[in-house]
Amino acid sequence: MNRLLAKILLLLLILSLLFSMYLFYQGRFIEGLYIYPLVITIYVVMKLSGKRKE
Repeated sequence: MNRLLAKILLLLLILSLLFSMYLFYQGRFIEGLYIYPLVITIYVVMKLSGKRKE
């Protein structure tokens, strides 16, 4: 994984976590759980990019 992609994924993850925490604070729990598909997608991207280097 190159450095730019890692920075973009990290920024996206931090922003989505903050937004999810805001939604949990507002009491909208179902909307706050929308981050989980994003986390799984980031995990898959990282695993696939790591296999290409090996």
